[in-house]
Amino acid sequence: MKAADSDYDSLPYIPHANEQSQPENLWINAHLLGHKAPMPDQARVLEIGCGVGTDMLAFALCYPQANAVGIDISEVQIGIAKDRVVRLGIDNAVFKQMDLNELPENMGQFDYIIAHGVYSWVSESVRSALLGVIQSHLASNGVAMVSYNALPLWSGRSAIRRIMQLASRNVSNPQEKVEKAMHALEQLSVHARFDAPVTNEMHDIYQTLKSMKSGYIFHDWLETDNKAYWYSEFSTRLSTYNMAVLGDAKFSYASDIIFSQEARKAADLINDPVDKRQFLDILKGVGFHASLLVHAPIRSPKPEPINVLDLFVSGGASPEGESQD
Repeated sequence: MKAADSDYDSLPYIPHANEQSQPENLWINAHLLGHKAPMPDQARVLEIGCGVGTDMLAFALCYPQANAVGIDISEVQIGIAKDRVVRLGIDNAVFKQMDLNELPENMGQFDYIIAHGVYSWVSESVRSALLGVIQSHLASNGVAMVSYNALPLWSGRSAIRRIMQLASRNVSNPQEKVEKAMHALEQLSVHARFDAPVTNEMHDIYQTLKSMKSGYIFHDWLETDNKAYWYSEFSTRLSTYNMAVLGDAKFSYASDIIFSQEARKAADLINDPVDKRQFLDILKGVGFHASLLVHAPIRSPKPEPINVLDLFVSGGASPEGESQD
């Protein structure tokens, strides 16, 4: 995977800041699961596949005593990130254009390592390199976040992705590929037989994608590499790197609280925690994970209510009845 081959140079992906990727969110979720990670305000953070630097810049602005490093293979996107650093006038964020395999050993340890939108969308050799970097460069009590497309939901979506690829395979320009793929999806979602199993999902996906930016559609749906994983498959692979899944950057994915009492009782019959999580994923129809990784071994992570006492909580709740002074 060389920088010159990056499709992100010809069609950059410029997203909004992702709340789930922020170190403070990772710290909160780890804390609730009993893992004492470093406080974000003075943390050293590495983002792999940082794009135009949106997430690391947001973090660096919030925590001037912290240190943020972002790497990406796209020269164009790193150029945008560096320009943003200059315009914002910050000195605690550094962006470097490099292949993941070129990451120098002397970069040292990081309290948080973030790889959002990378794992499913790269080759197998790069996936291995990514997990190797986390194993080598994550601090002993640090937390990494690796997101990926998940099964079972993507078992159906992969067929729709294939339709989009077939409709645009003779076009080389990324923007034109998106237009061809979306036109085909629109036509099929309207005119395909409504009793076809994929038709309803195709219509729903078209309605979602038509409001998305071209960069997202191209890099998420039309990239050559887009492999979805079972949670159990991903979790088991981590043992090779002496890593383990602590939880998820979206807390509800690490908890069974959303399920009925009957479903939780059925899940409790499964002794292995990985198999239990996979069972609940299937029931929910999960299509995406942002897994929190830590060095193994770990005790079976479980939310502890007492850990909430260390946090400030805000929300949109309002009192019922007359207010009490």
